[in-house]
Amino acid sequence: MHLVAIETTADTQDTPTDASATSGTGIVAGVGAFVFGLLSLYCGFRTWKKGHKALFVVGLFVPVLWFIGALMKPKSPAYGA
Repeated sequence: MHLVAIETTADTQDTPTDASATSGTGIVAGVGAFVFGLLSLYCGFRTWKKGHKALFVVGLFVPVLWFIGALMKPKSPAYGA
């Protein structure tokens, strides 16, 4: 039976030793993305409710349009409706 010695070095450790690598930047980014998502959905629903249906649909691909639609005046009802 032969025993083989395995050498390990400190350079191969996967745990971060730098304090900046474990800061809360990821948490802040996650909370910011969550708040942006909620605000976008709110503005999207406001755009739909104000009667800007086409702007809502295009806003699925360009969410900035939802913010614009939420700030616009409601669409006036069609004449004779």
